[in-house]
Amino acid sequence: MAHYADDCWDAEVETSYGWIEVAGHSDRSCFDLSRHAEETKTEMVAARPLKEPKMVKFVHLTLDKQKIGKTYKKDSKAICAFLDGLTEDKKFSLLNEMEEKKTITFPLNGADFELPNEFVKFEAKEKKVLEEKYIPSVIEPSYGIGRIVYCVFEHCFKMREADAQRTYFDFPPIIAPIKCTILPLMS
Repeated sequence: MAHYADDCWDAEVETSYGWIEVAGHSDRSCFDLSRHAEETKTEMVAARPLKEPKMVKFVHLTLDKQKIGKTYKKDSKAICAFLDGLTEDKKFSLLNEMEEKKTITFPLNGADFELPNEFVKFEAKEKKVLEEKYIPSVIEPSYGIGRIVYCVFEHCFKMREADAQRTYFDFPPIIAPIKCTILPLMS
């Protein structure tokens, strides 16, 4: 099973060569979409409406990038990216730290950085949410049509008991290419 898969299933058919895999199904969960969203900085989500709207608390973050750039120079871009990528839980903990100490401290790239409240502002806000957003899971089916057709042919291939030289296909009606045929009698 691949590292990104939650589960995998194979469909196999017993043939004269033994069991062969004709299809594989992989539950890739949200691995592909979350990695794509992470790399392209594009939101890859679906939304479903809530039965009843709800109020959600969140933290609005405002950075003074000019002051951060002048003070931290080469580290300023990493600091801004770190702060922009914070989860809501981490933003709330930094909001509490800022209210208590008027400064926040966080580790980044092996160093501790300290930002005073003139550089970054945290505001607790509330908004009405009408829908729930989520990253959809993906089930990936993969199959080779050649193997499937081979298995159908092998399972439908028949020989007459009295005469092994006379062979024919006995397709079930649901997959038979011709439902009825009239052939001339030949010697």
